[in-house]
Amino acid sequence: MSSSGFKRSVDAGSGPAPTRTELAAVWPPNEEVARQAGHNPMSALRAIREKCLDCSGYQKMQVKLCETIACSLWPFRAGRHPYKKRPVTEGIRRKRGPGGTWMAAGAASPKTPPVDGDFQESEAAEAEGSFRAPRERA
Repeated sequence: MSSSGFKRSVDAGSGPAPTRTELAAVWPPNEEVARQAGHNPMSALRAIREKCLDCSGYQKMQVKLCETIACSLWPFRAGRHPYKKRPVTEGIRRKRGPGGTWMAAGAASPKTPPVDGDFQESEAAEAEGSFRAPRERA
């Protein structure tokens, strides 16, 4: 069966399902051929990531630790394009917080003062005798 005849039968949607050989004969593959072969639409980077997972036995850590640097897919194995600069969005932009730690923009300071209710509870516990002050270190 010629590739042009196969394309007509695929478009018509009639007849038995095409064989693997018939699907592979269509070059370049089109959307319909890919769908009939069992593939869902995805980005090229997603396809590369899936291939890396397939190659590593579906072990994510093995993809991360992959040492097959001669593979043309190796730089793309994280599912990101290594040669494009990504703009930093406001939600993930970081700033220095108190004590020099990195915090997400807009995040509350880790050293926020306690609310008044916390003081009242500790004072009540101290009055009852159930509150123990921390020991001072020498």
